[in-house]
Amino acid sequence: MITIFGDSLAGWDSLVIGFFVIVIGIPVFILEFVIGIACRDRMKCKGYQDYNYYFWVGFLLSFIGIIICFSKPDLTKQTPVQPDPDANYEPQYQQTDAAQYDYDQNYDPQYQQSADSVQCQSCGNMNPAGSTFCNGCGNKMN
Repeated sequence: MITIFGDSLAGWDSLVIGFFVIVIGIPVFILEFVIGIACRDRMKCKGYQDYNYYFWVGFLLSFIGIIICFSKPDLTKQTPVQPDPDANYEPQYQQTDAAQYDYDQNYDPQYQQSADSVQCQSCGNMNPAGSTFCNGCGNKMN
């Protein structure tokens, strides 16, 4: 209880606190909210995917949040890194040539050339007698 010159001011303390909340607290909250919106929009314009996070940075840190958001690099203006055209890039795997294995395309152990096999006129593949289509190229047999 506050006493000034012997008078009791018991109800004045809650009135003073309410006055400061209304006069100072609400405008500060609105200012923090506006700063949060400004930080969020700035980070969205800079191309950041998590721009909603920066609303809270601005809202909770106020002017420090503004400095953080405005000092971040702009992702929309960054150019992608181009590979060096003079660099010698070697493949990660070795390409093989079928000729080095001495591969015969017409060899199929199941249908080795016999008296009842027929040769395709398009590709030369040996096919079993009575085949309608060639096993090698898929063309119709004559």
